[in-house]
Amino acid sequence: MQDINKYIEENFNESEQKLIKFMYSSIIHPIWNEIEGELKKLQYQIDTINSRFPSKIKKVDDIDNILHNKIVIVDFFSKHCIPCYALEPPMEKVAAEFDGEAIFVKADIDKNRELVKKYGIKTIPLVVLFKEGKELYRITGTPMKNGEVDEKKAMDYFRWMVWRASVPEEEFQKTYRMVQKIAKAKGWNLNPDAGVVNGLVAALTYNRLKYKFPYCPCKPQHVP
Repeated sequence: MQDINKYIEENFNESEQKLIKFMYSSIIHPIWNEIEGELKKLQYQIDTINSRFPSKIKKVDDIDNILHNKIVIVDFFSKHCIPCYALEPPMEKVAAEFDGEAIFVKADIDKNRELVKKYGIKTIPLVVLFKEGKELYRITGTPMKNGEVDEKKAMDYFRWMVWRASVPEEEFQKTYRMVQKIAKAKGWNLNPDAGVVNGLVAALTYNRLKYKFPYCPCKPQHVP
């Protein structure tokens, strides 16, 4: 906007400037924002198609007939929500990683407004983890970095959800107490983002049960 104002001031007289600035702010700029938004959604859709075809994500209007499965991750979205489209490429990649272990779903709240009331949806995107029909965890918003979706962090969130639902609750709590004990002994403060802490604990628990050692998820597999 500053560049536009500078151009107008340098190339038009005072009376013309007021008219042109009004036209730009009230007509041209809103239209361009809408076009830019549609282009972003299109790019996210192309990225999703390129990441995995055919798609591993189920797109539904109603989720009741899916929740009986052991692990279901539902992304509640709207076609008017650009950040919702941004989540789809990383979700698609993780869905392919865990094909057969977890079901990934996108539910359109515009086509079924009952979902909003039933699941207390106040903002989107909203990703909810269900284990055997019961809600276990939810994350709102899209992780961003430098004005764009942080794909790595988004993929981490999806992976953490699968790991969280894959481990027994008592084992998760055992690992959580271990992490708290180590942090206290070393004088560390746990990350204030509960999603990050829960994800780390879930990953450590998953690795402890699978590989007999709580390997850190931030390192290559089987590296303590």
